[in-house]
Amino acid sequence: MDIILQRHARRLLVAHQLKHLGYFAATLDFHLVEWLAKERPRAARIDNFIAALKNLHTDFAWPYPHCTLGALTGAIPSIQRKTSHTSLSSLRLDIRD
Repeated sequence: MDIILQRHARRLLVAHQLKHLGYFAATLDFHLVEWLAKERPRAARIDNFIAALKNLHTDFAWPYPHCTLGALTGAIPSIQRKTSHTSLSSLRLDIRD
């Protein structure tokens, strides 16, 4: 029976369905912390961090962070706003036959 539960937990973890994994562990008294420690080098290893983070936000209905340039310049003084006035007319094309 434990092997079936561990296999199902592994499937949920690989699919980044952490909310369902939490419900699963709470309902069946599955020792999630110990299991995650054992699975650390295998199923609990994150290969695609971006997809895992996006799935976390989706599963738990978390808002995505909103960062503005003003917030960045206030937090990091070395970042300054620079505008670029480069246009196509300022580029030289050297076409030779």
